[in-house]
Amino acid sequence: MSPCPTLQALLSQSAPNASSPDLLITFPSGLKIHAPGTPAHKPSTTQTPTFSLRTACLRTHVPGARYMVVALDIDAPSPSLPLAAPVLHYLHTDLTAVAPPTNNGGAKGTLVAPLTSWQAPAPSTGFSSAPHRYVFLVWEQPVKLCGEQVREKLGIKGEGGVWRKTKWDVEGVVRKLGLGDVVAGTWMCVSN
Repeated sequence: MSPCPTLQALLSQSAPNASSPDLLITFPSGLKIHAPGTPAHKPSTTQTPTFSLRTACLRTHVPGARYMVVALDIDAPSPSLPLAAPVLHYLHTDLTAVAPPTNNGGAKGTLVAPLTSWQAPAPSTGFSSAPHRYVFLVWEQPVKLCGEQVREKLGIKGEGGVWRKTKWDVEGVVRKLGLGDVVAGTWMCVSN
């Protein structure tokens, strides 16, 4: 089963310049995901990360522009048999810049009240202990779309439950919310 077009486009990109990534993901453990395919160990990814976007990625440069971040496991339950993939591991709306953006370091943002809390990577330890790819996608939210409207349009109640997070329809979400193209994205490869 191949990933949807949005995920396939991200996965097919070659690694960008690691000194100036479009999307930098930083975990409290000190782990930084600065290039597609960065290897990570499960213990380093247990706490919610922060996100930094490079200025060149920002479409509107309008003060108050908001962004939506999604994290997905595209190899669940195993890379050789991804029957549940993609699995939603994080959905956060209303990301705004809180520091002056630069072309080198990016604009650090703060996220409040996630629609689904960070679900730490947990590659299988049973029949397949192969590393899993976890994809991070960022979209600019339409001006009048807020987190509560995203929750309503996607039918998310509370944390959403495990079954609502499996086989997460990326293309359907893009259509329902009117998101347009991904402004930044990357992925990490997590092992136990």
